[in-house]
Amino acid sequence: MNSVDIWLDPICPWAWLTSRWLVEVERLGEVKVSFRVMSLSYLNRDQEISDDYRAFLANGWKPVRTLTAARMRFGPEIVRPLYEAMGTRIHLEARGLELIDEIIAESLADTKLPADLADVGEEVDEELMREHHAGMDQVGTDVGTPVISSGGVAFFGPVITPAPMGEAALQLWRGVMLVAGTPGFYEIKRSRDKGPEFN
Repeated sequence: MNSVDIWLDPICPWAWLTSRWLVEVERLGEVKVSFRVMSLSYLNRDQEISDDYRAFLANGWKPVRTLTAARMRFGPEIVRPLYEAMGTRIHLEARGLELIDEIIAESLADTKLPADLADVGEEVDEELMREHHAGMDQVGTDVGTPVISSGGVAFFGPVITPAPMGEAALQLWRGVMLVAGTPGFYEIKRSRDKGPEFN
């Protein structure tokens, strides 16, 4: 079974879909997935972005800081259940980031973690940046989340909707690894013509 690391920001719907796909590939016995933290807010801090996106990212610091603090206190295994608790509320329940305090509080309660993890701030940023760069530095600066790394092969994506299940999930995994593992291969892309589908 191959070990796979995936770097995620809980506010990204595309990363959520990719994580659901990888969880399915894991369920089918192909991989063992470890969830890790990256930050879109940190990644885009000095970029020219729209005011709307900057406002969206302003609400993105708290969830990644909470995930980082939880990982620091309880170990890397806690990232996955806490990420999934947040992601369920943000993406499946479509609760806006203006409710991020409520989302985090409920997610901590669901995972039986201390409520004070929601109170962390910039004191965890050094560790957040270290973890962020552990993934992002493998793929460069012109990508976002998700980043996947397995067996010395790292890449951004795939950006998919909906998340494939069953044999389709396995076929995508094997194909992505075959393509990403090809020396000198960099990019396949086409314009998205629909938004994320969570069902």
